[in-house]
Amino acid sequence: MSQFRSVFRLISTNNSYQVADYGPNNRAFSTFDPDDIANLTGWIDIDDSATITLDGNFVDSISNKGSVSCTWQANVSAARPVLSSSIVNTRDVIGFDGVDDILASSVGADSLFGSSTPAAYTYGIVMQPNRIDTSNANPYALDVITGMASSGWTVTVGTSQGLTSRLWHDFGSADAADYVTTRGGQVVSGSVMSMIITYESKTYSMYVNGTFVGSTTRPSDPTVGLNSVRIGNEIFPSGGDPALFELCELVLYTTSISADDLTDLSNYFDDKWGI
Repeated sequence: MSQFRSVFRLISTNNSYQVADYGPNNRAFSTFDPDDIANLTGWIDIDDSATITLDGNFVDSISNKGSVSCTWQANVSAARPVLSSSIVNTRDVIGFDGVDDILASSVGADSLFGSSTPAAYTYGIVMQPNRIDTSNANPYALDVITGMASSGWTVTVGTSQGLTSRLWHDFGSADAADYVTTRGGQVVSGSVMSMIITYESKTYSMYVNGTFVGSTTRPSDPTVGLNSVRIGNEIFPSGGDPALFELCELVLYTTSISADDLTDLSNYFDDKWGI
C-alpha cells in the first residue's frame, strides 16, 4: 500500500487531484470531517479562515465548529496568539509565544465534556511544539499545551519524573497512575505531530500520529470542573510554563470513539497536516 501511495502521489501532482487530499488507505480526507463522528462538541480548525476573527495577525477569537456554541479567545489583548499563513503543509496555523499567549473557551469545560465528571471522552490535537523544556526541576519542567487548572486534565510537553522530551496527558497528579506519556524520541521540537486521547471506563489511552502509545487506569472518572478549556497558557498544578508551539487543529468528543473512527481521524490529521 505504501508503494501504491507513493506512485499515486507522483501521478496526482500533474492532475486535478491534490496530493494532500488522500489518506494512507487512499481515502480522500476531503470526504471526511471530524463531525462525521458523533458527539463532537469542540472543534478548532485553524485552516478554516471563516471561523477566525483577526486584528492584523493577532487572533481576536475563533468560532467553535463543534456542537457547543462558544468562542475561543484570549483574556487580554496582549495574550493573543498570532496567525501564520501557509506554515504547516501549506496551511495556516496559530503560534503561541511561550510567554502568555492563550485561547480560552467562552463556556465551561463541563459544557464541552458534557459533564463535570465525564465517564468518557476523546481529545485530539495537531500541533508543532517549538520548545521542549528538558530541565527537571521541582520535579516538573513542562510546557502547558491545554488544561483546566487544578480540577481537570492537562496536556504538557517537556520533562518530568526523569523522563525527557515527552508529551504528557495528566489529570493533575504526580501519581504515575494518573498520566500517560509518549515514548522517548517521539516528540521532536519543530516537528508536527498529532495526539489522540480516548477515555472510557476509567482507562485512558494515547495515540500519537495514529500509533498506540500506552494506557493507564485511574480509580475514578476525571473531574473537569467549571473552568474553561484553555490552550497555551494554564497553571499546571505542580508547576509548568506556557508552551511555545503552533496549533493546527483540536477536537473534543463526549464519547470514546470506535477503533475505525480513531483510524479515520488519525488519517485525516496525518494527511491534512502533512504528518
